[in-house]
Parts: sequence; structure tokens; C-alpha cells
Amino acid sequence: MLVLTKNKQAIEGSHDDYKLFQFMCKLEMNHIYEALEGHRKNTHIDLDTHQEYVDTLVVQLNLLQYVVGIV
Repeated sequence: MLVLTKNKQAIEGSHDDYKLFQFMCKLEMNHIYEALEGHRKNTHIDLDTHQEYVDTLVVQLNLLQYVVGIV
């Protein structure tokens, strides 16, 4: 119930708050894209040892894309 209350408050916020939130999500998404692209270019990194980190970034990116899409 607390989550629903917080979401309702976020929806009722001003348009400027929404734009700022959307901007921050997109900025974070860009940082994740850059990190993942840099990870691919850096061939000396063992992907097996860093796979959990990569998976976490991908999940975070997907969640941010979902949030920006529904807000």
C-alpha cells in the first residue's frame, strides 16, 4: 500500500518534477550504455568474473526504460 501511495504522489507532482525525473532516468541510462560499451571494448576483462555486474547493469537499464515509458 505504501508503494501505491508514493506512486500516486509522484503522478500528482508538477510537470517540472516529471521532466526532471525523466531527464535523470535518461542520464542514468546513458551512463549504463557507456559502461556496457566500454566493457565490450576492453578485451582484457574476463566477462565470466564480471558477468554479475553486467547482468545487474542490464536489469537496471531495462527498469529505467520501463519507468520512462510509463511515466
